[in-house]
Amino acid sequence: MKHQRSRRLPSILLPAILMLGMISILSASAATPPLHFIQARYDNLGLKGAISVAISPDDKHVYVASEAEDALTVLSRDSLNGSLKLVEVERDGVGGVDGLNAAWSVVVSPDGEHVYVAGRDDSAVAVFSRNPASGALAFLEMEKQGVDGVDGISGAVGVDISPDGDYVYVAGFDSDAIAWFEQRSREWAVSAACMVLVIALLVLVLTSALADRIP
Repeated sequence: MKHQRSRRLPSILLPAILMLGMISILSASAATPPLHFIQARYDNLGLKGAISVAISPDDKHVYVASEAEDALTVLSRDSLNGSLKLVEVERDGVGGVDGLNAAWSVVVSPDGEHVYVAGRDDSAVAVFSRNPASGALAFLEMEKQGVDGVDGISGAVGVDISPDGDYVYVAGFDSDAIAWFEQRSREWAVSAACMVLVIALLVLVLTSALADRIP
């Protein structure tokens, strides 16, 4: 009998050992927090009143909207450890930039070519083109409440873009509304430029023809 029990002992203990091992692994996983703090950047980088953050689709850059500084801070990102370094700070009223008064929300387009910022006190959306290599921005335009038919973005506090990159949506806190804009493609811009060029050439030809007829 003792000999038989000694043979059965491993078969009895093996499931128990496996079960204990699984319980230990699950307990360790449950006890491990999902986040681990690495570092922080402070308001000497234009981050006073930082309120919104967006990461470029290529994971190379981080953009932070700062309500108190009316600014958009651009940071490069180390893909190995996630650390950040300052690239530049875009400020409302500096270098022709407009629409960042009380910058409240920021989003990067899916193709990584544009960055949009909702400016609450400007009741506007600022549009920037993005350099994919450096992450640096160039101001393009501002869409503002009450200008050129724009409506529904008074007190703009949120901005997002559709996954296909075709439409930009803006939440207007004071308007109690959401407005949307169509993002014109590069092809559209090229077509428009070609059209302007054709019209200019036609005007030139007609002007020359009329000049030849005048004695």
